[in-house]
Formats: sequence, structure tokens, C-alpha cells
Amino acid sequence: MSRSSRPALLLLGMLVALVGALVPTTAVTAASTAGSISGQMLVTGGAPIAGAEVTLYASDGWGWIADHVAETDATGTYQLTGVAPGTYRLGFRDPSGDHATEYWSNWTTLEAADDLYVAPGAVLTGKTAVVTRAGHVTGTVTGDADAPLADVAVVAYRHTWPWNATSWEPTGETLTSADGSYDLGGLEGGTYRIGFTDTTDTYLPEFWDDAASVGTAQDVVVREGQDTTGKDASLARGGEITGTVSGADGPLADVRVTAYAFDTTWDGWEPVTSAWTDAAGDYRLGGLAADDYRVRFRDTESIHVTEFWDDAASLEAATPIPVGAGATVTGTDAVLAVGGHITGRVTDAAGTPLADVTVTVYAHHEDSGWEEVAHAYTDGSGAYDVSGLPTGEHVVGFHDEYGYHLAEYWDDVVTLAEATPVGVTAGATVAGKDAELARYAMITGTVTAPLPVGDVVVTAYEKVDGSWEWVTSTWVEDGAYELRGLPGGTYRLRFRDYSDQLRTEFWNDKASIDLADDITVATGASATGRDAVLAPTHTPPPTTTTPPTTTTSPTTTPTPTTSVATQLAALAKGLDTKGKPVVGRKVKVVDLVTELRTSVRYSFQWYSGSKKIRKATRAALKVTKALPGKALKVRVKLSAAGTAKVVTLKLGKVR
Repeated sequence: MSRSSRPALLLLGMLVALVGALVPTTAVTAASTAGSISGQMLVTGGAPIAGAEVTLYASDGWGWIADHVAETDATGTYQLTGVAPGTYRLGFRDPSGDHATEYWSNWTTLEAADDLYVAPGAVLTGKTAVVTRAGHVTGTVTGDADAPLADVAVVAYRHTWPWNATSWEPTGETLTSADGSYDLGGLEGGTYRIGFTDTTDTYLPEFWDDAASVGTAQDVVVREGQDTTGKDASLARGGEITGTVSGADGPLADVRVTAYAFDTTWDGWEPVTSAWTDAAGDYRLGGLAADDYRVRFRDTESIHVTEFWDDAASLEAATPIPVGAGATVTGTDAVLAVGGHITGRVTDAAGTPLADVTVTVYAHHEDSGWEEVAHAYTDGSGAYDVSGLPTGEHVVGFHDEYGYHLAEYWDDVVTLAEATPVGVTAGATVAGKDAELARYAMITGTVTAPLPVGDVVVTAYEKVDGSWEWVTSTWVEDGAYELRGLPGGTYRLRFRDYSDQLRTEFWNDKASIDLADDITVATGASATGRDAVLAPTHTPPPTTTTPPTTTTSPTTTPTPTTSVATQLAALAKGLDTKGKPVVGRKVKVVDLVTELRTSVRYSFQWYSGSKKIRKATRAALKVTKALPGKALKVRVKLSAAGTAKVVTLKLGKVR
């Protein structure tokens, strides 16, 4: 758990309580379409559980959020009414912690739960959970001089995926009371690891028994209906960095201050914790392990220029701040300058204003190349104002997040390298940096198979210098796909199932890209009906036919929504490299999916052995004479909607 994180399960509990208070389980849709779900929560043996929370979760496109909450009565019965048509998941929780939490149907995590489809007006009955009596883990958490610590988050982690040794997932949580004691209930029998995080960022987090990470923690065996006692923790006080942030006119509130520590695994500076300045401009970064840190100051109102301590323009140029064990470093102050502005207007080819276009401003740093400095969005008139810019040369990029227009850079070029720099002076405005975006070409179609197709990715390739190069990719949703953001041209398509249950093929029903049919589409036009029917990788066993039963639900259900984290993991698994590590040749990372249900961003760092290759931060790399004999690899970070996944791809020794 990162030092800056806050326990997700407590937040979920508050969200459930809030939903229960604010969203009644009566109609939220028209009575003619609202459905209902009912059942019981029972303990093994058949006794009812009264006062339990039954939560209906709906997908927001990225994860599952509480939508309806009901409470079981004296007979253990619940009823969720006013349920809009759609796909849901169902959770059962006993607030007393005396019974195990469960998700429909018989799963221990929400992520693994089965979907429930509610058709218009459907009445689903018999959705009953039979749970075991829960085990409890108890103990006491102390700090300096064995003083009890209140409000320490105690989290139980379970090894959810047996094939992944690092997949310890949080499954239960509680807070310590005023005397430092805790009682973590609601646990099924099994093996857990226990983590302790001080919610005040005063003490360092740890895992039982005195371990720094969940991977190195000791196992805690929990038995059904029994207490596992004595799982105590004594937390060490962390270090602190404090200071004041001000502007020309006095202290600045709501400046985000972030501490970075050097990560030896990835050979780079990574954020570890953040804080915001108060009305007096003061901040405190607590819970720090003994280490050297670099600190960034960013005005969240985008009025002032971001800087790093001590008065540096980039993380690489920042001055390290040594923090001893439990020590406080004071006087780490910053005075931020008012930034410059770049303004303009974005329209389509007909002059119609485009709203919600992302306008990103980049600055060039000697060590890291072009990096984003700030961004803004166009308003209803197509106007934008990117503020908080430092003095210097900048490049402006325009990207339609909805994907209906081609991205470009000022002034009317398609790559950052071709862009015309815009000179900015802090405190001044550069106006008139307008853009006219061309409507993209699009390829659409459907994907069908005898198995779910929710993990199928469709990729477009175009021919460059005699070889087929990756252009863009997208996921199949509800059996259909749209490849957006394409310039006019000729493409070939690949259909690949990242669950490995369906065979890969190329359009139109071809086994390789060289045999695939061309798809030619003009700028602004759409090529429709590029469909695919995928075969299973293995012949499924014959199924037994059973007599049909009467049900108010449809006989088929929509493809379940996959979480962003799961999708990023699948994308990382599917990344590949092209080219041989031979001096004079180019190597590159391929199969980069740019859209899930939002944009996916990638960052790259190439390595020669364990050493970073200077300025090698793009998807492609030219192998130079300086690299022979070293193992070439690239670290790729995928980011979407606040979630990230890192993978390292190895190409072998350079020849």
C-alpha cells in the first residue's frame, strides 16, 4: 500500500452508507421498466441473518459502484426494488462481522462475482446467500513508547489468484479504537496477511509481523467462527517535510505538494505521498521512511507555475531533501510565479466550434524530452485558455477525447516533432493559437463467437515501408467495435481474444495479416460491416440439454464489463516488440491499445542493461553503436482513469 493511499474499503463502506441514506430502494426508473431482486441471507445450517446489508452494484464503465442497498429482516429476507434494466453484481455483508461477506454467487470478491441481468420489469427471486460464520483477527496497535494508536486502518489481504504470487487483495478492513485495539471480522476461513496504515500519516505502514510489504508479511490463518488473537503491531514514527507555499501576494492555499523517492527497481523518481496547503499556505508531508526526497509544488487552480524544490523547473533538476528516521525537515518553502497563458479556439473543417477538446501544452526538458506542462478543455464556443505556464518554448496539442476528429499540433501538423513552438513569458498571454480539426475515418463492425467476446481487441494496421505497422486498437463492447481516430487510408484488421479462449484471425476470415483483405476508407468516412466470427481455441465439450424453465430474465446476458485494472493487465500482457536489436536498425513497442472506454496513455523508458538510455522515452528506438553487448529492454507504463500498469519487455543483447 502506498504511503499516500487511503483505505479503499472504508471509503466503500461510507459510499454504501451514503447510497443507503440517499438512494431509496424504490423506483429510480419508470414503473413500467423497473425490476426487483429478492432473496435471503442465511448462515450455514439455515438460520436467518437479520440486519445484514445487501448491496446491488452497477458498473460505471470503470468499476462497480453501490447502486441500491437493502437490509434483511428478521427472516433474513431482503428486497431490492426500482431496479433499472441492466447488468449488476450483488453483495451480502453482516455489519457485525460475525458472518463472512459474500458476493453472488458464492464469491469472496466483487471483482470475481457473477453478473445478474435485470430485464425491463423483471422480478428476480431466490437470490440467496448461504454464508459461514466468520473468523475474527484481533490485536492492538501502538506507537511511540507503546502508546495506543487510534484510527489506524487494519486491512486483511487474501491471495485471490493462485497463479499470481503477488495478488494479495484487500478483503476486509476496520479501524483501531481509542485504546489501539481492533477486531477485524467478517472473514472466511483461510490464509490472510494483515496490514496497518496510520490514517494521519504520522507513522509508517507495516504488515504483520513487522514486514514492510504484503509480499514479505507473515501468513495469518483464520478459522471459521474462531478468533485469531494477538496480531499486534508497533508502528515506527515516520519522517516529515514541512514548509509554506506563497505567491507574490501572500500565502497560497490548495497547492498540491508531492514527495518523490527514488525507486531502484525502475531506476527513477516515483511519487510516495501528497498533501495540500492550508489557508496559511502551510503543508505537511508525513509518514516518510528515511530516504532522500524531491518535492513538487503544483497550483491546482493552474494560475501559478509548477516548480520543484529548490526553485527547479523539473523533477530531474530538483534538489534532494534527506529525511532521517522519524525526523522533521522544516523550511521547505516555495514562492510560485504567476504563469503565462496560451489561448485560442478549436473548430471543425466547417468552422463549427468543438467543445471538450483537450488542449495540452508541452515543454522540452534536456533529460526527459517533451513533457506535459498543463492542459485545458475547450468550452461550448470552442475557446480554450491553458494557464500556469512557465517562460519558454512550448508546443500545443489538440485531442478530441470523443474520438470524432483527428488529433493535431499547432500549427496544423500531426506529430509533436513537427509542431511549431510557441514562446511564452510567465504572466503574459499568447492569443490566437487556433486549430481546425479534420473529422477522422472510422471502421466499424461486429464480433460474434460461441463464447463471450468482451476480451477481444480489434487492431488496425497500415503498410509503412513495406511492413504492416500498428495504428490503433479498441475493445469489443456488447459484440460491436468502433476503430476511431483513423486518417484516411488503407488498413488491415486483426481480432485477438486476450482471454485466449478464441482464435485470432484477420479480416476477412484470414489466418495472417499478409493474407488479410484491405479496407480502404477516406478521411471523414466510415467503413461499416467489417464483421468477424471467431472460433474457440478448443472444441467445447457437448452440453446436456435441459427442459426450459420459465423466467422473467432473458436467455442471454450482456458481456460483463471488465475493470480498467483488468484491461490494463490484459493490454500489458499483449504488448510486444518489433525489430531485432542490431546496430543501425529500429526497434519499437507494438500492439498499443489507445482506447478502453477512455484514452490510454503510455510512457516508455529504454534501458541498456540496468542503465537508462538517455532521451529514449518513445515507443521506437534506433539501436546505436554505443549499445552492442548490452541487453536491451523497455519499461512501459500504461495509465487510464487513475489506474496504472507497468511491464518490462526484453529484446535481448544488441549485436
